[in-house]
Amino acid sequence: MQLNKRYFIGIDGGGTKTQAVIGNSDGEILALVTGEGSNIKATPKEKVKIQLVHLLDKLLVKSAIQKAEVKAVFVCAAGGDREEDLVCWNEWIQEYFQSYHCTIRVTNDAVAALVSGTFKLDGLVLIAGTGSIAYLVQEDGRKISRAGGWGYLFGDEGSGYYIGTQALSHISQLYDLQEQLDEFTEEVLKYLQLNNTVGIITKVYEQEQPRLIVSSIAMIVLKLAERGNDVACRIVFDAVAQLVHLLEIIYSREESAKSLPIVVCGGLFENEYFLSQFENSLSLVLSDNELIKPSVSPVVGAFTLALLEMYIPITKKMKVDLLQTWMKVDLENKIRRN
Repeated sequence: MQLNKRYFIGIDGGGTKTQAVIGNSDGEILALVTGEGSNIKATPKEKVKIQLVHLLDKLLVKSAIQKAEVKAVFVCAAGGDREEDLVCWNEWIQEYFQSYHCTIRVTNDAVAALVSGTFKLDGLVLIAGTGSIAYLVQEDGRKISRAGGWGYLFGDEGSGYYIGTQALSHISQLYDLQEQLDEFTEEVLKYLQLNNTVGIITKVYEQEQPRLIVSSIAMIVLKLAERGNDVACRIVFDAVAQLVHLLEIIYSREESAKSLPIVVCGGLFENEYFLSQFENSLSLVLSDNELIKPSVSPVVGAFTLALLEMYIPITKKMKVDLLQTWMKVDLENKIRRN
């Protein structure tokens, strides 16, 4: 343990997974832990709380740091900007650190994604993972505009879940019309380890969290689209159009946003084919916007926010240290999982 150091925790809680890191005032990340999704609207609150306590316990043990040494915790959670969710997260963190003086801040997980690309609390981010949202932050967080992020039941257009539902819709319609299985259907059924279409009902609806298996179908759709499958290409084209539309909504409200670079985050943008299709569609709306694909996970953005909250400036050297130490702990984490 380093002497005379202040320690800070960043938490990124999404629908699929939750990550937490701890680091010092020099921007060195010392430990990383990963857990299950922590969207309060999709997972029971008590379960999320238990997962959070387990995650923090594991993080402190791994880093050999005491609760009293933690000076700030910045939580970026799905729905973290909703009052009722914000209250829950605040109470849980306060209860965990009890009487220790620890600054706690909670906001939307989109902010962590943004800061992982900009290292400041200003800019535009587009997330396409399990869900989707466009999020604009200006004036050091004092001005916010958003589009999307309504959740999988009646939103999340262009997301992995959206692509998965479009795939299953095609397959079910093909079955209803009693048409012969096409290549697209055969490949999706193979991915789901099913011998027939009707098995989808049991496979999906008996899952504890159906949205996760539906979202996972997006990856096979992208592979098929890369191979030129017509159905897959059509679904991907539609998803990309939905994401561009989210940006258009932001631009219609805030003209100044058109000149900003766009930070792109989420599992879909990790796929080069999807990213290229998005760039092509975006170029029809805007010609000069720079796309920033962060070199670090959103949880590093949450950690950066903890530093900024304590008035610690992010220098060029600190950015280098953040990247290097993140790569180290991320690699260690992956090796342990394997």
